[in-house]
Amino acid sequence: MAGVALADGRSQDFRLISPWEAIADDLEERCYLVTQPHDANSTLNQVLSKTGAMSTEQVRLVLDQVLQTLEFLHQQKFALPLGQVQTGLVHGNLSLDSLVVIKGKEPEFGVGDFIYLCDLSLWERLFEPFQTEAMNGSVAKDLTALGYIAFYLLVGQAIDENGKPLRPKDDGLWTGVYLPLKKYILRLLELDLPFENATDARRALLQMPLAPVIDQFGLEAEVEKKPKQFPKALAVLVMALLLAALGKLALVLLVKPAPAEVAPPISSMKEVGGMPIGAYTYTAVENGIWDKFLQQTGLSGVPTGQRLKDYWRRHNRSFS
Repeated sequence: MAGVALADGRSQDFRLISPWEAIADDLEERCYLVTQPHDANSTLNQVLSKTGAMSTEQVRLVLDQVLQTLEFLHQQKFALPLGQVQTGLVHGNLSLDSLVVIKGKEPEFGVGDFIYLCDLSLWERLFEPFQTEAMNGSVAKDLTALGYIAFYLLVGQAIDENGKPLRPKDDGLWTGVYLPLKKYILRLLELDLPFENATDARRALLQMPLAPVIDQFGLEAEVEKKPKQFPKALAVLVMALLLAALGKLALVLLVKPAPAEVAPPISSMKEVGGMPIGAYTYTAVENGIWDKFLQQTGLSGVPTGQRLKDYWRRHNRSFS
């Protein structure tokens, strides 16, 4: 890493672009840097000028990758050019221009793309004595700078029409921004309870719920959840069935059925029908209901004083 390497000799790619060599010109006051090929890619500032504001998930992806690299820088032990071994380095130069985008296959920024950090402030003071006492404050500055980067990505620009930097305290610039992401960025900016370090900041980012809706400007906004609506065709069908059921119920309740015809009571034995003509023998149980009935007198249609049994015998009916 241009004179800076991991103290234990490991080689790890934490998306950090480092100059391989610096060559001074013997004839002119200039210096040439030999760097990784990634350094030729577009910066995040150039991407933003072409594509405009990013969505919530795109900003979250940028935050996650940058925080991973900051965790590495802030916690690992490095061997410096003069032989010092230092635990933790700060970037000190985070901006839209010091973040390089390594594009994947998709045209829009997203999963498959990577953010590399470059232009560490260390390159400007590589051979200066390291200021250990300034380390904690510098870590906080790295997180604050990342908060501004996220804010600019959501808004789609870093300066206003007058060339002045946009201010996160302007509530009008947060319109439509997903509320949990807004609160998170305010913490990075130390406008709310600040994070202690990059590890805590990344942990909180991973715990943030996904944004539910994407608004018309491409920003994911927190909106009130609306109940699911039935499709129009289904609603019409349900309404038709309901009206049919109500109509049938009204018909049953309002229309009175015609009274059933009731045959007049038989007042005389002569009116009893369905008896075949001829001589027949009937059997009744002695002292049973039918036997007692046949012994009755005074029945309508039967001569006075005559039993029904005797009356029917005269009319070709016999009983036993």
